[in-house]
Amino acid sequence: MSTDGDEIDYFGVVPNDLDIRQPVGVRVLWTSNNATAGATDTADWIVSYTRYAEGDALISPATALDTVVTAADVQSAATARALNMTARGVINANTFRQGDIFWGYKVEQNARGAGITAAEGVWFIGLLVDYVQRGQPNVSSVDMGIPSNHLGD
Repeated sequence: MSTDGDEIDYFGVVPNDLDIRQPVGVRVLWTSNNATAGATDTADWIVSYTRYAEGDALISPATALDTVVTAADVQSAATARALNMTARGVINANTFRQGDIFWGYKVEQNARGAGITAAEGVWFIGLLVDYVQRGQPNVSSVDMGIPSNHLGD
């Protein structure tokens, strides 16, 4: 992946057990053929998202995370093709709505530290998305506020 505008767009169904009252976290998983792990062996990532309800146009995700993925993520080990994971970026609680059924993420490599050459490269592996599951009603509960269908009543 280069720093000249390459991007990866991912679109998928919002998990039907997502607790929209809680934040959603994202981390970029990446690797490089670089075999050092110094202060300049870094990759900067930009992650954007968009939420979609029925009828929305599937535009390229363009909303910045509320807490961005930390810039200059340092390679985790002095090993070529080491698995690296950025700090957690956050989409704030109550951002997603009950009518949202689809989400999209765009990942771009913004910059590469001087310690990783163009020949060594940086590769995007994936996006790790974490969320809190909505609680499930039990026999003694009266109203847990649990929607009866996908993110809505």
